[in-house]
Amino acid sequence: MVGLQRVKGAKLTAVWGRDPAKSAALAEKWGARAYADFNAMLAEVDVVSFALPPMAQEQMALRAIAAGKHVLLEKPMATNLAAAKRLAAEIRKNDVTALVFFTRRFFPELVAAVAEAKKRKWRNVTVEILSAAFSNESPYKDSFWRRDSGAELWDLGPHILSLLIEALGPVTAQRALPSEEGYSRFETIHESGAMATSLITLSARPEDRCNRYIFDDGETRMVFPDLPPDYPSAYVRAIENLISLIAQGKRAHPLDAEFGVETTAILEAIDTMRKSSSRSGESR
Repeated sequence: MVGLQRVKGAKLTAVWGRDPAKSAALAEKWGARAYADFNAMLAEVDVVSFALPPMAQEQMALRAIAAGKHVLLEKPMATNLAAAKRLAAEIRKNDVTALVFFTRRFFPELVAAVAEAKKRKWRNVTVEILSAAFSNESPYKDSFWRRDSGAELWDLGPHILSLLIEALGPVTAQRALPSEEGYSRFETIHESGAMATSLITLSARPEDRCNRYIFDDGETRMVFPDLPPDYPSAYVRAIENLISLIAQGKRAHPLDAEFGVETTAILEAIDTMRKSSSRSGESR
């Protein structure tokens, strides 16, 4: 919510959450009204911004969309393709505008880096995202869904795909690679011919944290900036994008629900391979 008051045309008016006490505290802090009933809240707003675990987001988002509300969805849009497709279909059916908050696509430094990367034809890309999500300093240390097996793929994978697809083109093939418990490794082949190999975890030590993207064409290397993320400003830019689309009556956007479906399909395919490989290893 930080910075939302800076967005022209937007005002935080209502808050709903699974914990009424936390919802009330947040609403009081930002001068909004807390609602115990989600449907009652929907009657008072035009846009709903979600900050829910992916397995909880679908049903709540479907209710908002059915009520004709525009939505800013959390990434991942869903953790299975069928759910993502249901959301996208309802968005089209109800003619509302939706964006998925692929956070790093709203960092100016990375937007500039992606634009520069698109100017060259790359052979290989190496991605390493080591997140210390469970450290005492992390705001996600109590996130239960992130402790599930393979959660790093669904939490960090959307960030990777949102940048690589824009820089290298759509994914034409993907596969899971062997990895240690708590880590995921996978490859994506892109329409440009580039191959990207990614290693990710949520369990890194704080001193090992990194977001590393290295592009290589055999002669030249390019490294994306790894800067401390400014999440509040990224959120403001996402809301500004959404409001602009609504004002213009537009629905399509590079980070819309259709792109959310595209990334979910890729991650589901990788996750299915990862689980199959894990089961094969256990049976030996």
